[in-house]
Amino acid sequence: MMYRINFLTVWVGLNIMYALIVEDYAVDKKKLTINDGSWGFLEVFAAYLAILVLYRVFFGGMHILNFKLKGCLKKYRVQKVDLHEEFRKLKKADNWDDSVVDNNDFALLEKAGMTNDDNQLIDDSVAIGRKSRVKG
Repeated sequence: MMYRINFLTVWVGLNIMYALIVEDYAVDKKKLTINDGSWGFLEVFAAYLAILVLYRVFFGGMHILNFKLKGCLKKYRVQKVDLHEEFRKLKKADNWDDSVVDNNDFALLEKAGMTNDDNQLIDDSVAIGRKSRVKG
């Protein structure tokens, strides 16, 4: 999210700086200019930016409204799950054997061809895991 905020801040700053530079070049300081209703470069550019802002606000609002309304439907609701309770249920339902899990992981690594260089790392991590299970 911070990327979007930073990008928006830089984008707005660059647009303001661009408008000030263009206005400085467009305005003749010796001549008094009166707004007679004619459209010049700055008016067209400002209208273009205003249309872009209105487009983004309108369709952004429609997008947010779409998700808020879908949140009322049961199909789109987020289900809350207690992972600790699910873990306890799985542990009770199966014959939970850590050596089976370790062997399955090792078999996956063998299929991937990662066993030659990583054997020592795997052995160390399995030993650390078993030590922590014994303590806990």
